[in-house]
Amino acid sequence: MSYRCPQRSQDNKTRHKMKECKSEGIVLKSYAYKDRERVIHLFTPDRGIVHLIVKNLSVKNPQRVNLTTPLCRGEYVYYQGKSEIYRFVEGSILNLHLALRASLKLLKLSANMLHTIHASQLPQKPSPKLYQLLLSYLKKLPLSPESLWMSFHLKLLKQEGLLSFQKPDIRFAHTSYSLNEEEWLVFILLLEGRDFSLLEGLSPPKSLREKIENVLRLQHSIDT
Repeated sequence: MSYRCPQRSQDNKTRHKMKECKSEGIVLKSYAYKDRERVIHLFTPDRGIVHLIVKNLSVKNPQRVNLTTPLCRGEYVYYQGKSEIYRFVEGSILNLHLALRASLKLLKLSANMLHTIHASQLPQKPSPKLYQLLLSYLKKLPLSPESLWMSFHLKLLKQEGLLSFQKPDIRFAHTSYSLNEEEWLVFILLLEGRDFSLLEGLSPPKSLREKIENVLRLQHSIDT
């Protein structure tokens, strides 16, 4: 759930010029700013990627610290002023994705998904469908990590209009690959499949994995 930003009167003259906003979001990136302060890049369905500064971090308030960690999904209240970095007020945790943090493999794959979102999306560009796609794939990732990781990226490229395909060829940027019948069937399942149970335990042919991984490496090189 996400919320529009209602205008509220503030006692403080500075706050009077700000809007208090409340958004659900997932932390994509976090870095230290000053002592006991962090800046987070928060991916929200209604406002795209927004930057928040979180102050007064302390081990005595672990929830506040957890709200600044990548993969944390929560509800964030913040003030929107003239600066591109908004001021965090308070928040509540919805999901820390502990299952993903418990496995190095899952942590790396999910971190790569966050990086792809961060690199491909313009700041403050709403993308509710992509937000819901990310939520779904983070939840199901442990079922079949590598297949779902590939499926997520293919769906993102398709949604952004960056991937074109017509049997037996797929094309990204100026690169094109021809797929054999087996590769094509698995590719379509990864790209169009909506039933996660069909992807559970799926093992794409090595030749297809290499082609998809080449596309994703090219995507990352373009994004960076």
